[in-house]
Amino acid sequence: MAPEVSGVDVEGIIVLSTLSRLSESLLNNDGDVTVRIECGTDQQGLTVLQGTATCLVSVKCERCGEAMPLTLDCSFAYTPVNGDDDAALELIPERYDVIERNEHGEINLRPFTSVVQWQNKGLIFLMS
Repeated sequence: MAPEVSGVDVEGIIVLSTLSRLSESLLNNDGDVTVRIECGTDQQGLTVLQGTATCLVSVKCERCGEAMPLTLDCSFAYTPVNGDDDAALELIPERYDVIERNEHGEINLRPFTSVVQWQNKGLIFLMS
């Protein structure tokens, strides 16, 4: 169960073909990944980015060799930290993965997304 986080919710899609490592394992890379991200703070006061990603893909069945539909549904939970703060790292609960902040306190999301369409309260933002 995900910890309760108060903050901002963002929903959107990622074009499946832009996820190169996943696409290599698929019979085709048509379609989109539905993503929901919650940004906020948890009950301990930690900044948290958590959410889910879901998509329907087609993989090759290892038994019969035919195409097989497969629903991928994953969840994630990150908390940003300064990479050189070992004391803070020890206080992070195991339920969170750590993502490092840069020298300005920012998180670089570009490695995680190449073409993302976010929809939030009727507004559409494109990142490339």
